[in-house]
Amino acid sequence: MIHLTRLRLKETHGARAEAQYREVEQRFHDLKDIIAKQPGLWCEAVSLSRGLHHSVVLVHHHEPRGIKDIQPALMRKPVEARCREIGQVAREVLRGLAHLETHGLTHRALSLEALRLTPTNHIAIQGLGPFFLTDNATLLSSGTIGKPLYLPTEILKYGPQGPLSAAESRDSSKGADVWALGILLAQLLRGAPRAFGGPSVLPEPRGGGSG
Repeated sequence: MIHLTRLRLKETHGARAEAQYREVEQRFHDLKDIIAKQPGLWCEAVSLSRGLHHSVVLVHHHEPRGIKDIQPALMRKPVEARCREIGQVAREVLRGLAHLETHGLTHRALSLEALRLTPTNHIAIQGLGPFFLTDNATLLSSGTIGKPLYLPTEILKYGPQGPLSAAESRDSSKGADVWALGILLAQLLRGAPRAFGGPSVLPEPRGGGSG
């Protein structure tokens, strides 16, 4: 299966538009090399093509099953067993984030939906690319990258750049992946991120530990 992501770029014309696309295209080839250095953990980037209205279309391989598909069964397990499995998820995702760190990259679209499952029940992370391809979202025509539930408050308030200095923006973006990981682990553990005051969307298993 494949997954398509359409990225609307800033409107430019003529030579500038061509240069912008070539920059994104080069970043795509760099992205493929980075993914290839840690095979199995990332959903493979397949192709990049031009779309209409100053956009590009990124195609990724898509594993049909995701963590959300097994979340109800996970929530029914005893707390200790659930924590062991969640710990394994955390280790695999952290391995991926460490891999990005060595290349100076940020995912910035990490979410529960982005965690896919391989046929051997290992994590394959989807959604890597849009933030990198658009030069930390600076090439986007508007908006930001990532789901609001998983973004730190300063990014929600100011956007990918905002009034922050360049150094603060880089640090905020790098920390965004760690923040998102914490939110999605809370979802796996409790059914909803309690840090935001939301009730569990899935019932606690009978006989489970107290919160």
